[in-house]
Amino acid sequence: MPTRSSAGAELTCAGRAFERYALSNIRVWEEMGQQVAFRGIMQSGKTDNTRVGISL
Repeated sequence: MPTRSSAGAELTCAGRAFERYALSNIRVWEEMGQQVAFRGIMQSGKTDNTRVGISL
């Protein structure tokens, strides 16, 4: 939700509010992925990498 001009782009108030929400969700997602990987190692005893990802 940017406003654009010849000088560049800037987030609107709604864009800044969404950015905070989106960054919070990314942190939660990354933490969840780490916990899933850790639990997988603890249960199996293996050190395989378990990956849970999101593309932005």
